[in-house]
Amino acid sequence: MLVAVGEPKNIELNQSIFAQYTQSLEKALARHDENSAKIMVKALANNLRVLNKHNTQRRDFLTQAQIESLGPLLKATCDLVASVKSATKIVLSQTKKNFEMDEEDVERIKEDLAKMTTVTTQVMELTG
Repeated sequence: MLVAVGEPKNIELNQSIFAQYTQSLEKALARHDENSAKIMVKALANNLRVLNKHNTQRRDFLTQAQIESLGPLLKATCDLVASVKSATKIVLSQTKKNFEMDEEDVERIKEDLAKMTTVTTQVMELTG
């Protein structure tokens, strides 16, 4: 949609829906819902990636206030993902210690952990 409306309308559209992204992200963080938080960060990163790719004249994709409000939310998202990852590793080590899972289960959990931390890559892309 951002590509279809073109420059500079796409920046205005992105800035107008930014509040919805941050509200959804705040709600997800309040519920400790890392999946929803990851979805919101990914969607925002994709929007900014599209703007960066297609806009040649205007580069102010977010206002200064929006950028400043995004920082604490991205940090909270990374903290949430890190805590979930840490808790999963603890469960994994305890379960493995008690021989309650085989190597296939361990590999599946490791893959899930890798998927879980992709949000940190998206946060790094957003913050430069």
